[in-house]
Amino acid sequence: MPNEQTPIKFLLPDGTVMKAVADGYPTVMHAAVGAKIPGILGKCGGYATCGTCHVYDLSLNETADPQRNPQESEVLASAEALVLPSSRLACQIDLQGDRQSLVFGLPSTAS
Repeated sequence: MPNEQTPIKFLLPDGTVMKAVADGYPTVMHAAVGAKIPGILGKCGGYATCGTCHVYDLSLNETADPQRNPQESEVLASAEALVLPSSRLACQIDLQGDRQSLVFGLPSTAS
């Protein structure tokens, strides 16, 4: 389980790496917005309806199941950016899980 100081790395489309910490936030989206990570907007407030927190979960290996819920899959189906097997909505990635590695890429169309 990530603790409050668990680092979360974000790889921006230009290659820049930015960091956030779990810091008690419930989801990756909340931590990213709190750290002002560019491209993570979270316009819907974490309800998986807008797609403005689309990330690539680089912590997954190529055969891992990203564990998307049906609503998340529906939102990603209409995403402007390229959807990959590792695509997730950051608002649906719970920071209370037992993940050891938290590394995310941002799509090149993120604004």
